[in-house]
Amino acid sequence: MKHKLSYNSEHDFFELVFNGPATVDQVLQLYFACFEHPKFRLGSCYLCDYRKGSPNMGLADMETMVEYAKKVTQFATHKYRVAALSQSPTEHAIFNIWRQFSVQIPNEEFEVFTDYDQAVAWLTE
Repeated sequence: MKHKLSYNSEHDFFELVFNGPATVDQVLQLYFACFEHPKFRLGSCYLCDYRKGSPNMGLADMETMVEYAKKVTQFATHKYRVAALSQSPTEHAIFNIWRQFSVQIPNEEFEVFTDYDQAVAWLTE
């Protein structure tokens, strides 16, 4: 698979690394893998690394992701964070659109970063 999932045990978060274009189905597939991981718990944080990839999603795809996230988190009482890591201004624009969608998801905090260490610091503060 060109996209991969790993668990950062030092900082206790999941890292979703995208290589090339990532469709909504591929993004959701990596999130499903997180839920099946033995280290998963409510409130787990996620770093979505798009430095070598790009989200290949339109507005309808973002709505699909919101509906999925709302279903998965509907009973959650723990807040969680998602950090998107990217160096492309175009991707930053896409993530800022996503930010408008993600406010519909209870308990999610979302932020965009260009620096890996800053993203990790925010996820672990």
